[in-house]
Amino acid sequence: MSRARDLADILLAASLAEFDGLKLKQAIDATFKARASHPVPPQMPDPPKRIASSYRQVARELELPWRTIEEAGHAAAQILNLVLKSDARTKWNPVEWKWGR
Repeated sequence: MSRARDLADILLAASLAEFDGLKLKQAIDATFKARASHPVPPQMPDPPKRIASSYRQVARELELPWRTIEEAGHAAAQILNLVLKSDARTKWNPVEWKWGR
């Protein structure tokens, strides 16, 4: 359930708040460095299919518009891919669901 909850938390946070891409990139880098299990991926990987049922339950509880694991993975990639690929000197706009200046 924790991976499903993590994915839902990313989507929930991105739908509620504007945030700084550079700070997000620094936080991601620091997390991967601290865990030291593998390098930061160049893009958001597809969520594992094994968490699909757990994700559906969490999405229902939180009333998220992304009901399937595929929809959630696509939405999370919209948030994270730019940050993972660059220094992301930009701001996330939750209303427009995109990065901007």
